Amino acid sequence: MKTQSHDHDHNNEDKKNNHPVIERDRRYWKSFEDLNDTPEFNQALQTEFMSSPLREESSKAGDSDKWARREFLKLMGASMALTTAAGCIRRPVQKIVPYVKQPEEVIPGVSNWYTSTYFDGQEGLGLLIKSREGRPVHIQGNPLFPLNTGAISSRAQASLLGLYDPERLQGPKRNLLNEKRTNKETVAITWDELDKKAVEEIKKGSVFILTGNISSPATQAVIDDFSKAFGSQQIVWEPLANDEIAEGQKASYGEANIPAYRFDKAKTIVSIDADFLGTWLSPVQFTRQFSQGRKNIDLMSRLYSFDSTYSLTGANADMRFKIKPSQQLLVVMGLINEIIARTSYAGNTAVASALAPFANAAAQLKISSETFKKIADELFTNKGESLVVTGGLQTKTEDSLNLQTAVNFLNTLLGNEGKTILAKKANNRLKASYDSLLELIKKMNAGVVKTLIIASSNPIYSLAKDVGFEEALKKVNTVIYIGDKMDETAQFSHLLATDNHALETWGDSEFAQGVFSIHQPLIRTMYDTRSFQLSLMTWAFMANKGPKRLITYETFYEYLRAFWKEEMAPKLANKGQDFETFWNDLLQTGVAGKVEVTAAARNFKIDAFSNIKKKSTAATYELALYPTVQIGDGSLANVGWLQELPDPVTKIVWDNYASVSIKTSENLKLKQGDLVEVKVGTNKIKLPIHIQPGLHDEVISISIGYGRTAAGKVGNDIGQNAFTLATVKNNQVVFSGLSVELKKLGKNYELVTTQGHDSMEGRQIVVSAINKDYAVSKSSNIQSYYTWSIWSGH
Repeated sequence: MKTQSHDHDHNNEDKKNNHPVIERDRRYWKSFEDLNDTPEFNQALQTEFMSSPLREESSKAGDSDKWARREFLKLMGASMALTTAAGCIRRPVQKIVPYVKQPEEVIPGVSNWYTSTYFDGQEGLGLLIKSREGRPVHIQGNPLFPLNTGAISSRAQASLLGLYDPERLQGPKRNLLNEKRTNKETVAITWDELDKKAVEEIKKGSVFILTGNISSPATQAVIDDFSKAFGSQQIVWEPLANDEIAEGQKASYGEANIPAYRFDKAKTIVSIDADFLGTWLSPVQFTRQFSQGRKNIDLMSRLYSFDSTYSLTGANADMRFKIKPSQQLLVVMGLINEIIARTSYAGNTAVASALAPFANAAAQLKISSETFKKIADELFTNKGESLVVTGGLQTKTEDSLNLQTAVNFLNTLLGNEGKTILAKKANNRLKASYDSLLELIKKMNAGVVKTLIIASSNPIYSLAKDVGFEEALKKVNTVIYIGDKMDETAQFSHLLATDNHALETWGDSEFAQGVFSIHQPLIRTMYDTRSFQLSLMTWAFMANKGPKRLITYETFYEYLRAFWKEEMAPKLANKGQDFETFWNDLLQTGVAGKVEVTAAARNFKIDAFSNIKKKSTAATYELALYPTVQIGDGSLANVGWLQELPDPVTKIVWDNYASVSIKTSENLKLKQGDLVEVKVGTNKIKLPIHIQPGLHDEVISISIGYGRTAAGKVGNDIGQNAFTLATVKNNQVVFSGLSVELKKLGKNYELVTTQGHDSMEGRQIVVSAINKDYAVSKSSNIQSYYTWSIWSGH
């Protein structure tokens, strides 16, 4: 393709310098330097490979680095020899101790694979874990597990490094807290000392247990047994809780749950800020489903995305539209307006009254009315084979409940209930809720909570000061923290009952209704640690309280096997199959049960929709908080692999930033990396600016999961904690749609990015192709060559 006319001067200059003229398709660019065709970029493009020591031409190109292939190989050979020698010298001398009784299945040098699971509070995955001489060395997906079918997330793979993290707690601890309840000193204690003190406090009553989502039926049974013994109450909370979905389901259908979604069954998909390919609910499973719907070139599903951030889902959409968080509800109500006349609700006065304030949605969204109508028509044409989704941190605005209710009504109108949305097969174990946490804080402030057991949750980091958890915690007599790191919350606790790593613990899971698995440990506990379940069992045994199974078994493994033998095997084992055979088969395959693909449709409660009211906003700029694919909620921030992994959209590593559009950066005279103060109400953080093409001009988007202060040496002080910008409004924690101000600080911070590198001297190996080109190529060799040319950049 010909280079456009404004490249003429650069081309002439290249000819003078005897550089070959590189012609590029100006529709595609990787960086602003590429887009603006700067002289510096063109110079870098011409000499991208000239400095390579692998090319003899390096010495002919006038480059200062004149290493030829031969010299390069000599140098590398010497380097490898030196490295090997250094390794031999520095390696400590150790005696190799063989197995006293070597297991039959272990052959030195030959790896074994074991099934297990991974759960991050939202998504559950079936795993295959590679073990060599009793040590896990690699994690990948289990192809037999029906939810992820062999796929896996980056965080699941990287979680292996947490096992070998030298900053893990290695035994029970006690914090010596001062009058202000901050940590003065941490001392090691024995398990006997910790257990004695814990039981003493628990016996006093008013015990509450704060956990994340519990995917394990057996673990939940232990908690329930413990609660019966001591009259305690469990509070379930996650930083990325999807309670707005459950609340919307309850308002719409009368039952709070999070439905199962079938993207593989949908021909038309509309996402309103639900990054289902990146971070929302079960992205690994949804990506598998979505890819199934895109395999048949003649019947590919179509994805429309309305984004207030630039998400991975938006980047993969057939058509993407920029919106503000405050416009999410407008999108849905606008689509309903387009199709309501063709449904049984036409003429319903309550529905018409709710829709009236949202007329002319396309104009307000600055979208072509023809395009908007086409989307609505396509949804209606594919009734029962379409899907509209919304949710995630980006949708936790003041309108989140109304938004979910409107989406539920739209899916009901489209006949998607029971087909692409299976509420009767929902994952009922995703119970995390901000409402329940706020209720706990009220009880803490009122002095109702005497002992609080916090299990692997980090609310001190993940909650804004506006929520008030830190201050309320100071009013609790005894805080027992169960985790494997001295994180932000552990530092505020009295006792630390150090937990095992997930790869050291037995467990089970139910990631979807009717789909079960066993979580196998891959290594004996490396330190003096104890599982969360066994801690509860130990305290119940010492107090001699609780159901028989809670105080009978010495290990959680025994409890787990008994639980499965009594409650699970009768439902899941084949007829006539004995328990040992069933158990061994389960450990080998990693899954029991199957995913249901059908469910009965539910009746929508029209009163919920008629109560929707339009809220006005006068914010110049709106905040949109979001999690990233690699860092998530920040719990794995100390894993260097994840910090080094480029964001799939921005390609930036090791930092978070405030993303603004090109126009906004021009209006505010901001450049890439300029430090700004981001202010929401009275809350402030300082961040560098990232100029993000495709972002709405009135949105400032920031990722959460950074700014840890007690993650470890790798994760500490990387980025800023954007959780602190969340605000409590009307007894609701709001993360997006908040009015935000930017103040330029006059300094610049260099963001590290992999974007813009590897330009292949201007040769675009893959550009784009469309269905039409592909279809025609099958009928003509000439057209086939033409299509190949498009893909290869020729």
